[in-house]
Amino acid sequence: TFLVWLASGWARWTSGRIYQKAFLWAFGSTCLTVTLKVVMLVDDVDLSSGFLEDAAFLEFAFATVSQVAGFLVVFQFSQAYSRFWNGSQIIHSMMGSWHDATSCCLAFCRNSAAPEEETRQFQHMFVRLVSLLNAMILGDLEGLEVVEAAMKQMHQTNSRDLATWSCARGLDFEVLDISSMSVDDVETVYCAGNRVEVVYHWLEALLVEHVRTGVLS
Repeated sequence: TFLVWLASGWARWTSGRIYQKAFLWAFGSTCLTVTLKVVMLVDDVDLSSGFLEDAAFLEFAFATVSQVAGFLVVFQFSQAYSRFWNGSQIIHSMMGSWHDATSCCLAFCRNSAAPEEETRQFQHMFVRLVSLLNAMILGDLEGLEVVEAAMKQMHQTNSRDLATWSCARGLDFEVLDISSMSVDDVETVYCAGNRVEVVYHWLEALLVEHVRTGVLS
């Protein structure tokens, strides 16, 4: 179990393009260093002749490399820190917008001309779709693709029970009462390449439909 957890963590850590490029450069440099060291030890080759014996040159080269590396580290760290906080602020603002939009739509149902049961069904469905939309957006931002593996397992077992699908999380984020949705709808949105657009369209269609029926006034 520990090895599986370690392997999955390593796969997620190296799934980004930045980590892959950095790993390739570091791995190549390491292999070159090990190769040169092995050649020096096995063949008794002295690679320190020439300019490598100049202490002044070595000191200057080390100072230059250290300064450049320090500048790059500080610059990249400051950029990453700034982007992290900007992204956090945008995400919290987005979640606040979902709350405001949901509150407004539910408030518009107070003077509904439709039956109370139909109004309740609309409110429950709207809240669940907003929860699903939020999960899809956060999942796309994080870049997790755990749902595809779960969907393959579902098809292999031919299971149509949401309780056995482990779909209580949308792209590894919690979804409000996803078991209340039909299995076909859940499978459609989880298998779609544009999950966010699909759920957003469902929300728009739900609003337009219930404006026509008089639920929203």
